[in-house]
Amino acid sequence: MKEDEQERGVWRAREYGEKVGDYQMISEWREGHNVGPLPETVIPPLALVCERDGEPMAFACCYQSYGIGVCFLEWLITRPGLNLAEARLALEHVIRAIAACTKDTHALMFGYCVPALAREAKRNLGFKGHDVPHYKLFTRID
Repeated sequence: MKEDEQERGVWRAREYGEKVGDYQMISEWREGHNVGPLPETVIPPLALVCERDGEPMAFACCYQSYGIGVCFLEWLITRPGLNLAEARLALEHVIRAIAACTKDTHALMFGYCVPALAREAKRNLGFKGHDVPHYKLFTRID
């Protein structure tokens, strides 16, 4: 471990649901960031909580399309109250963990996010994209 990593703590990505109360924690985070609820039934099998020194810091999901090598990064969120540097680092760790889980089966990862996160992802994580607003649309299929 590098010295600067030691200063930042020990990071670990774990599966969502590994600890009792994960859904309630993510719901509280979403409420703390003033975003709507996330129905638990839409959380895919690949969902990770990133912890620093045992404290949950970030959450992300990945929907995996099989047969075409594309996956979709979704529902990224950090624990409310983190400063900007902590939030950046937490998101970087959870995104890298998702990428590590998909690298042998998927060649391309898509994601939609707020402009500030897009800039960080392009600057630090190798993402590419267009600097135009996109909207995530959804509807129920009944």
